[in-house]
Amino acid sequence: MTVPHSFATAGVYIYLYENLMHYSSKFVDRVTSYKQIKLVFPFFLSMLAEAVTLIIELPIDTVRTRIQVQIFFFR
Repeated sequence: MTVPHSFATAGVYIYLYENLMHYSSKFVDRVTSYKQIKLVFPFFLSMLAEAVTLIIELPIDTVRTRIQVQIFFFR
């Protein structure tokens, strides 16, 4: 169960990050001609994508961990 869980959350993160970078680049190009602002975007968009991914991932990971503990201790 760990491998599919890892792939699913990594896929969500990559999908969100790539889409956020695409739309933010279009927005910056349309709004301003100052291209240096694009250097800051990857850091903040990565944080945003990771936060959304964690909102999805943590409840699933908590359930997975509790199931593993119950199986190990309460056979």
